[in-house]
Amino acid sequence: MHALIASQTKRFSCCFFPKITIMEVAHVESKNKGAFIASENSVKMGEITYAWNASRSVLTIRHTGVADAYKGKGVAHRLVMEVVAFARAEGGTVFPRCPFAKKIFEKNSDLADVLFVPTE
Repeated sequence: MHALIASQTKRFSCCFFPKITIMEVAHVESKNKGAFIASENSVKMGEITYAWNASRSVLTIRHTGVADAYKGKGVAHRLVMEVVAFARAEGGTVFPRCPFAKKIFEKNSDLADVLFVPTE
């Protein structure tokens, strides 16, 4: 999980949170595991980790973490949305095992198309 996918590093202006001027999101992936890492001026703000199933059809969000200084500023939400965009681009669905990600999916019906629902 150490190979940086440089073409997927993105910069965002955070107009809703003026204390964060530029947020960069880098994507790292190795085999079936990966992470999106948010930073500002080379300082890590937070990350979200995931793992694909064997057929690469379901992406499980395993953990979302944000540094204390950046909590409540939309960093974790941005990371979840990066995972959603990535899963859509890859033709997969998302299983939000992480409690924070699960709340985002519960609150946003526009994510229903990418939500993996296990069958019983």
